[in-house]
Amino acid sequence: MTSCIISFSGRNGGSCSAIAQALLAQYEAVRKKFTVVSNTGQDNFTAAFQYHTGDAPPDVLFLSARSFGRVSIRGDLMDSPQAREAVLRFLNGQEAFS
Repeated sequence: MTSCIISFSGRNGGSCSAIAQALLAQYEAVRKKFTVVSNTGQDNFTAAFQYHTGDAPPDVLFLSARSFGRVSIRGDLMDSPQAREAVLRFLNGQEAFS
């Protein structure tokens, strides 16, 4: 992925600097985990998160209230012991669902 951070300080005329490219490379190299609470749109979220992970596929946990027998409008997904367990397993690098 080619990216550019533009400096607004005026020193480099808006071009990508070596420092900005190095910082971007460091940012992309940091392992990131994303958690999404949604009943739809997995592909859209995955595509958006790809911009933050460079060439590596994003590590995403998708939680759907529906899959835990909840109604999303209530906002009580984390009242589910199974949903809490899925988040903990994801954060610990294990499979989210057993």
